[in-house]
Amino acid sequence: GMLGNDRYGDCGAAGFVHGCEADATVTHLKETWPTEQQVIDGYLQYSNGQDSGVVLSDFLKYIHAQQNGFCGHTVAAYAPVNHQSIKMMHTGIWMFDFLYTGIVVTQDMMVAAQSGKPWTLNELSSPVVGGHCIPIVGYDEHWLYAITWGAVQQISYPAWSMIADEAWAVIT
Repeated sequence: GMLGNDRYGDCGAAGFVHGCEADATVTHLKETWPTEQQVIDGYLQYSNGQDSGVVLSDFLKYIHAQQNGFCGHTVAAYAPVNHQSIKMMHTGIWMFDFLYTGIVVTQDMMVAAQSGKPWTLNELSSPVVGGHCIPIVGYDEHWLYAITWGAVQQISYPAWSMIADEAWAVIT
């Protein structure tokens, strides 16, 4: 689901939960997942009631420092990954089951996501509408696979090189 990201700028919180879900899927762990309202409430608690988004490194630091983590999911450790090195990206996804990433989003990327179409260089010519957090949960020779706005989103490697701002390996 959206985990509130259709109404709030809580993509950093939603992205973290979706990354944990991907990790649990790969490791075959049965876990209890927060409801959409719990994610929204946790996000608003973190942001002191302001719908202002999160800085990914600050949010990871916050989750790491909290005894109960975020919505019951903790971070044992985290580290930056070179988001412009596809080899490092693949290694991080393989080792940690997801990368917690920050990107820029254009209007055409939003339209493509709503239509179930992949992000390629074609979607990058429209104006940037803002930053966004997506967990990258898989890859193959042609695509990176992310979770965003409640769906799996394909991202071409050339598009990734243009939209990527940061990537973090997370040990949950």
